[in-house]
This record gives sequence, C-alpha cells and structure tokens, in this order.
Amino acid sequence: MTKFVFDASIFVRPGHETDPGEYSDETRAEIAKLRVLYPELAHWGDLALGGAFGEMSSVDAPTNASGNLGMIARRSDAAICPAS
Repeated sequence: MTKFVFDASIFVRPGHETDPGEYSDETRAEIAKLRVLYPELAHWGDLALGGAFGEMSSVDAPTNASGNLGMIARRSDAAICPAS
C-alpha cells in the first residue's frame, strides 16, 4: 500500500513550506492547536498550515466572526483526507 505524503508546497510556493506567514497572535494560537491535532503536519510552517486549513474552511466551513480560519476543535480526518 502506498503511503500518502502531505505536501505543503501544494499550498505555498516551493521553498516557502516552513515560512511563518503574517498572522495575528490569535490565528497563530489556532494554528498551534492544529499541530497538536494533526501531528503529521506539525513540520509545516504557519503559512502553509494556515493556508491549507483556510482553503478547507472556505469550502467546508465559514470563517468565524473575527475572520480567523474557522478552525475545528477536534481532529477530523475528512478535513485532510476527503473520501474519494
């Protein structure tokens, strides 16, 4: 069975996979929570991780009133591995 590899360069230009991005402290705290929920993405920079979940949020869940990424409070594999 082929192992799926999460590729941060899908969401940012190659070479920027570990960049911090320009996020507020509140958004950075939410991104830090994602690293706990999704340890397989923990090595991604804030820019890539925030972008990836921002994209998911724009399709699957609206952003909250403060404009944050609409983060989820618990792990959902469907968010990172949608059914085919």
